[in-house]
Amino acid sequence: MGETQGQSVNAEATEAGGLRFLQDLPWERMTTWAVVLLVLYLLRGFFFILVATFLMCYFIRQAVNLVLRRVPASARTAWLERLVTMLAFVVLLGGLVVFMALLISPAVEQGRMILARVESTTAQEEFERILQRTIGRYLFFRRYGTAKDPRYQEGLAANAESPTRWEGLYLGFPVFRAGLLDRLDTTVAHRTKYDDRRIAELIGEPEFRTSYERWHRNPMQILPFSYQDFLALNEAYAKGPDAFGKELTRQSESFGSEPLERASFEANATRRLALDWWSNDPLGVSLHQNLDEVWKGRLANLGDTLRQFVRLGLVVPVQIAISLILSLLITFDAPNISRKLQALRETRIRKYYDEVAPALVVFAKLIGKAFETQLVIGVVGAVLALPAFWLIGIDSKYFLSAIVFVTNLIPVLGGIICSVIVTLMALLQPNGSVGLAIAGLLVVMVIHAITGFLVAPRIVGQWFHLHPVLALVILLIGEYFFGIWGLLLGVPLAVYVLRILVLNVGIPGITDTKFSTG
Repeated sequence: MGETQGQSVNAEATEAGGLRFLQDLPWERMTTWAVVLLVLYLLRGFFFILVATFLMCYFIRQAVNLVLRRVPASARTAWLERLVTMLAFVVLLGGLVVFMALLISPAVEQGRMILARVESTTAQEEFERILQRTIGRYLFFRRYGTAKDPRYQEGLAANAESPTRWEGLYLGFPVFRAGLLDRLDTTVAHRTKYDDRRIAELIGEPEFRTSYERWHRNPMQILPFSYQDFLALNEAYAKGPDAFGKELTRQSESFGSEPLERASFEANATRRLALDWWSNDPLGVSLHQNLDEVWKGRLANLGDTLRQFVRLGLVVPVQIAISLILSLLITFDAPNISRKLQALRETRIRKYYDEVAPALVVFAKLIGKAFETQLVIGVVGAVLALPAFWLIGIDSKYFLSAIVFVTNLIPVLGGIICSVIVTLMALLQPNGSVGLAIAGLLVVMVIHAITGFLVAPRIVGQWFHLHPVLALVILLIGEYFFGIWGLLLGVPLAVYVLRILVLNVGIPGITDTKFSTG
């Protein structure tokens, strides 16, 4: 009997303890932050404008505060602050215009050209070209050696007797032609979508002929055909491989066949060896099976990805213009807006204001400092990348420099993304090769080493540092749930949670003392 009563008392005590635990939870505080998060979620469609406006306000206010600190307190007036704000806005606007003109505008034009070339081919064709330029070249050298090797001469003679003698040049002609179009000034090249009708119109324009003849006369360029021969080949290509082969035969008989024979033999052999390795070699078959789903699910949508990037290049300037107007209105009247917001402490919502406002101020400062760091790193990276890509011979240098800028906004994972894109573009461009891809990869690695070890520590020190594995996990989770904004805001948010909410150690330059969350 007494034992039963004791068990009942213990059960009631356990239940009361559980209820006390629920009662002790900060329900009001949790509800307040749930409402804040709900509002942010509802505004997710305007995140770009909101973030851009916030960043512009942050940079303008940073500049204004820097100037006003040098002015005696007795001389500081509201109109002086507004005058300095206008000057800072003009400087910001001028910097954006220069940046757009020098990098973003040419990058968008090159993105259009890349998209046009992608739309004129298939993912399978591009992948076969990558195989041909990597595995194919390696296997060709093992099988035939150099041009003076007897094996090479034997293969060359056999190719000359083959019924598919000119097949390699026929299959490679669209790439050769696309390379010529890519090298034109963007004012000419962006007007074509690389369909046969538009190409025929473009190569007949005076700008194309002038550029082609200039390249043909340059001993450093490898253009085996004169302009008239190129026109004849382009016309024959549209009629099919037989007509193309007859035209090449005519030209080889008229001007000498050795250069064309060598080019066709190497193209035929590298393609045949690469595809044979991909289909029959155990390693190639294994890679084929493992990459098949990735190819179908990801790389096959390369055109859609590039199309979205170009579309962003057209939409973003409009959104930036809206953000500029909003940031000017906000910063111009910043003192008055600040007083109005602080007046909320004297209203009925004071409890909620005291709960949310300090945390949002710290988080806003953290986001501003994080983006300031990443933007500086991105600009430095793009400035270094542009001449480096030009020196090693990458065609889409403006487009890839813009990629360097954008991916530098993403800690850790951005360097991996940038390396993959640059390597693929170096392989896929008309004169691409493994050597060019390696050179492009080395450029990206050197740039990220410079920005990561020399530039970033001078701006933020070590407080923004997270272990790379932890940062990578945070970025992957953030991208899964929030897309691009998870990549951009994931690490700053993690730093805030770890240093402010968990460790309560503060952030140098933002919270020099411990920040109380209670």
